[in-house]
Amino acid sequence: MLEFKGGDKETLKVNIELAEKLNEKDYTKESWAKLQEVLTIAKEVYEDENALAADIEDATNNLKDAINSLVKKDVNKELLQGLVDMISELNSDEYIDSTWKNIEKVLKSANEILVNEDATQEQVDTAYDNLLRAYLELRLKPSKDKLEDLINKAESLNKEDYTEKTWKKFEKALEKAKVVMSDENASEKDITKAEDELDVAMKGLIASNSGNDNNNSNNGTNDGTNNGTTNNNGNAGNSGNNGNNNSNSGNNNTNLPKTGAATSAVTVLALGALIAGCGTSMIKKKEDEK
Repeated sequence: MLEFKGGDKETLKVNIELAEKLNEKDYTKESWAKLQEVLTIAKEVYEDENALAADIEDATNNLKDAINSLVKKDVNKELLQGLVDMISELNSDEYIDSTWKNIEKVLKSANEILVNEDATQEQVDTAYDNLLRAYLELRLKPSKDKLEDLINKAESLNKEDYTEKTWKKFEKALEKAKVVMSDENASEKDITKAEDELDVAMKGLIASNSGNDNNNSNNGTNDGTNNGTTNNNGNAGNSGNNGNNNSNSGNNNTNLPKTGAATSAVTVLALGALIAGCGTSMIKKKEDEK
């Protein structure tokens, strides 16, 4: 009859006690899970009164290997954590929307690395580099205060007060300004251009009644000049027929246009004087002949 021979469990016991004193937080998740699997088998063998020496030896060796294979967490996440904390305090409303959306994605990945207990130093460093790059690419929203003031002023103007041509140019500039104003991604260059174009268009508006005033003024001048010329011609003819110089001169002065160029008035007076002189000469010549 064969004799049963049990193995020495003292070494196995020591390794089991050593494994149970280890702290899970100090090691990577994968290596810790492997240890727990081997430790469970080692305990079963240790508690088995009928365990063979070979089984005990295998359990002891496997447990020792699992302990030696533990991967210690020696990863520095301080820089990454500091950058994440700093970015988390930023106000998204102060930055251009497209640049903020980009950093949100990178920030999410960085937080995942921070909570990942099995993350390697290489993964941590990569997450830090990506987050720093996204942070440096952030762009603050340029001020739109001046553009907003110009738009408010422009909207208070009345289309009926200005000429159609200048109002169309103004409307086009105003529409562009409103588009830029509502654009979350508008650059400082875009805003400045919209401000300048709207400002120029507003200054270029011409009042609709200014053209009518000029026309009325021109019409008055032409009418006055024409009337004056007609009356002067008529008076000049009377002077030649009647020889009444004083009367004609009086008529010329009376019939001078109230409005008109100074040159027209001087010409009329000179013409009247010339005709009057001719009339006097003719009268004197007739008297001498008699």
